[in-house]
Amino acid sequence: MSYYLTNYDKLIYLEYIFIFVSTTFCLIILLRILNQAFKHKRHKTSLLIVSAFVLVSVLVSFVFFKYMTSLLDTLRINLVNSTQSEITDIKLTGCKKIRLARLNAGEDQTVSLKVERDCAIEISYSLNGASKKEMVANFVTTSMGKKITYVLGAN
Repeated sequence: MSYYLTNYDKLIYLEYIFIFVSTTFCLIILLRILNQAFKHKRHKTSLLIVSAFVLVSVLVSFVFFKYMTSLLDTLRINLVNSTQSEITDIKLTGCKKIRLARLNAGEDQTVSLKVERDCAIEISYSLNGASKKEMVANFVTTSMGKKITYVLGAN
């Protein structure tokens, strides 16, 4: 999750390691608790309840892992209107088509694209009645999630 907020590449590996180590420890503890529960009949109920909580924590770590890897397939584009005019009819095409009605002068807006295949991202818009078409990213692919700031009207 911190990779998604900071875009610091080294954090993604630390998060993978943390999830792997914590899930491994939880599974080892779960097996030891289940072993004790079946050996000792006296505390069987309480040990099974504890093992259920540990199992839930393992499932939560798998869900978090799935969510974290899906964020790697998300490209966030911050569109900035650097002109003194309103930009209208904004269309992002490539991996997915996104339309924005307008972007006022000096305003910015972030859009998220789910990248499911290799693609290029282009943008077309109207500025002062003239249509413009520009390339935002020449190549994006899965597991390449990042945040891009694209200034409209600069080219």
